[in-house]
Amino acid sequence: MGNSPEDIRKWEQQAQAGDLDAKHLLALALRAGDGVAMDKDRGFDLLMEASDQGHMHAPASIGVAYYFGDGVPKSHQLAMKWYQAGAAAGSDYAIFNIAD
Repeated sequence: MGNSPEDIRKWEQQAQAGDLDAKHLLALALRAGDGVAMDKDRGFDLLMEASDQGHMHAPASIGVAYYFGDGVPKSHQLAMKWYQAGAAAGSDYAIFNIAD
């Protein structure tokens, strides 16, 4: 992936200012340890915040975490719940995961 320290700083500032896309990107970077020290818990918390605040792709990212058991207990049932929430919000990523 290759996020730069500048990307991370920018997303942190934008996320604090309420930018949901930045919050989602920062969450993904934290969960992957891409450009920043890996912190799956903080990343997951940011995904939940972004989802609660209406980011359309955050529920699908949460679903992926549950599907693979990545930092959370593995649960295909919870993954599908989150994919469906993302699909209802208009996320093509969530719709793809439901169809897969």
